[in-house]
Order: sequence, then C-alpha cells, then structure tokens
Amino acid sequence: IGYVGSVIKSMVDLSKGDYLPLFHSSLHSILWQYLSPKSSEGQQAAALVCYDNIIEACEGSARKYAEKFLPVALCYVGNENRHIRQAAGFGVGLCALSLGVEGFAKYTQGTLKTLLPVILSKDARSEDYEE
Repeated sequence: IGYVGSVIKSMVDLSKGDYLPLFHSSLHSILWQYLSPKSSEGQQAAALVCYDNIIEACEGSARKYAEKFLPVALCYVGNENRHIRQAAGFGVGLCALSLGVEGFAKYTQGTLKTLLPVILSKDARSEDYEE
C-alpha cells in the first residue's frame, strides 16, 4: 500500500484537481475502507497519508474529501502509533486549510476538544510522540 501512496502523491502533484475524478472512481472506496478501525495499522497510516496528499495538493477542489475526512482524522489523532497519529494530525490541519474559516467553524470546538488531550499528554514531547 505504501507504493500506492507514492503513486497517488505523484499523480496529484502533477495533475492537481484533474486527478480527483480518476481517484474517486478507482481508489477512493478502497482507501476509505482502509480507514476502518478493523484495518491494519499499515493500511490506516497509508490511507491517512493518501488523503492528506489529495487534500493538500488539490486544495479547494478536494473540499468534499476534507469534509468527509476530518471526522475520521480526528478519530486517529490520539492513536498510539506515531505514524497514524502524525498523519491524522497533519490531515486535521489540511482539512482546516481546505475548508477555510467559515467551513471549518462548525468543527472548531470538537477539533480543539479532541486535540487538547493529545497536546497536553505527558508523553506529547517524548520520542515516541515525535516523528
């Protein structure tokens, strides 16, 4: 799955929003399944990174993905696996940028409520929490 993530990143970097219809018709449903709590940590991390790449590179064109992805990313920001936690946290920030002030406003309180325990955790500055 890691190679798929690299290919998706390359495709998105090269074609930006033009890649979204192809992504949606071919990989979106598969990657979305990888975000399930029942998936392996490797699948979860790879899917989080793929959606991060889509939202980051496609910006406003990926707004519908940002709206759907944000609640999922928030579920993973406190994950014990540092790769999952980092990708989820980065994804939350990307969603905020993609949605803009008005679009993100309805998520602000819930996002802060979810992020605060992670930030204030006694382990937050330990090596295990660093990327």
